[in-house]
Amino acid sequence: MNSMLRSFPFTPMLTFSLLAIFAIDAHALSWMCSTVVQEGQADPGVGVFKTRFEDPAINSSGDVAFHARVRTAGRRVYVYPAAGAPIIVATQDDTSPGGGGDFRKFGSPSINDAGDVGFFADLDKGDGAFIRESGGTLKRAAGTGDASPAGGTFDTIQAVSRVNDDGDLAFMARIADGADGVFFFDESVPEVLKVAAIGDSTGDGRFFCDFIKGRTVDLSDSGNATFQAKTAADCLSDTTTGVWLQTGVGTFASVVDVGAGSSIAGTSYNKIFGAPLVNASDEVLFRAKVRPADTCDNITANLCSMDSDCQGICVGGTNTGELCDVLADCPDPDVANKCATPECGGDRCLGGPSIGTPCSSDSDCPDGACGVPGQNVKALFLYDPSGGPATTTVAAEKDVAPGTGGGTLKTLAPPGGLSDAGHAAFRSKVRSSPAKHGAFVFNGTAEAVVLASDPVPTDEFGVGSIYRKIVEQTGFSRSGTWFTYSARVKDFSGVPSKGGVFRCEGS
Repeated sequence: MNSMLRSFPFTPMLTFSLLAIFAIDAHALSWMCSTVVQEGQADPGVGVFKTRFEDPAINSSGDVAFHARVRTAGRRVYVYPAAGAPIIVATQDDTSPGGGGDFRKFGSPSINDAGDVGFFADLDKGDGAFIRESGGTLKRAAGTGDASPAGGTFDTIQAVSRVNDDGDLAFMARIADGADGVFFFDESVPEVLKVAAIGDSTGDGRFFCDFIKGRTVDLSDSGNATFQAKTAADCLSDTTTGVWLQTGVGTFASVVDVGAGSSIAGTSYNKIFGAPLVNASDEVLFRAKVRPADTCDNITANLCSMDSDCQGICVGGTNTGELCDVLADCPDPDVANKCATPECGGDRCLGGPSIGTPCSSDSDCPDGACGVPGQNVKALFLYDPSGGPATTTVAAEKDVAPGTGGGTLKTLAPPGGLSDAGHAAFRSKVRSSPAKHGAFVFNGTAEAVVLASDPVPTDEFGVGSIYRKIVEQTGFSRSGTWFTYSARVKDFSGVPSKGGVFRCEGS
């Protein structure tokens, strides 16, 4: 098939933008995209693809897994390898392995570098998590009615992770006559093990009280799961929502708690969205909304938030966070500190000895940046368990959108993947650019993979075709060199609007 190399119209502004991108990292990639399949094509089972292609995933060889509807056969899960013949993994109304009746619907397909495929399926008798080994047969990891290692039986499989390189899956489940929890399917045995269940200790004085439903679980190549959960010292009291990382059998690390200070100065985490993703180094990528910090002792910037009831506090030194009325209430060794007043609005110094004082430019804050203490944005954050641990901001709404000639990120979709080098890929809307939306890779590199304003690959679509919509669901390989997405295309040479799946290789 022919391929399409991303090209940009050369305007002075965009030329500057491209130079800025490649100055960020010498290893920024150029992406060449091609069509995997499109609406109206015949599938390997002599069905014909309909409009929607969902949940594309890709491995480090460029093999793409997805599920779609076809005429005459209903729903199917597929693998379209970069080289070789496509494969039908599962088909609606086929009998599922291990009991539970026939397949009805599919979701969350994933593919590892060995070619193993994992996915979730609704059955006519419950639901389940399934794995098809590369070149092997389809098997059931767990499903409704199976015995749970936390007692009772699985009632509903609520979320399934990406399959890791050992062919294992993590999943979240509701249990009949037992404790709901997160579980691990060890493909090599095979056996289902408990990761965490309601009532288990987190290890820091809290207990798991509930697990967040939806796509909220992932699994690393080391076999550690990451997931969203509600915790408390007493589950009858108020709980805290957060992300957790398994560090061993029955041991966990807190990745983030709602309400804690974020890595965006002057803000705290307000809400966590969707599945955290984990790579081979157990780094965890998560998407969250932040807001101005609620407390005057914000651990990120030690700033008084823009809260109408915020009182004066000591903004630095050994008395940081203590209430104060006058400077004398913040004694030595609080050298150069001041008592903050309730008027916390406007730009303030975000660090250094002038922290908290009004400013109009960075030069007013010799040891820290000038800015508004707090903002309401969605952002992607990366938690690194080594050497700290530490959490950094990968990308946030209002950041520059690379390759768009000065546009900014507007609405960040759930991340499509996390590479083993810590790079995150995601779709986002774009503000102030002809490219209304696109797919990007951030962290260490900042690059556009595909923009809505780019020409569509012409291997399956006519010359002059344009994107109508790049769908939010995207996939990114652990190598960081392959990306996949589905899109609606306006094809001027044939049917006016078609759906398709695409893959892009970075070099």
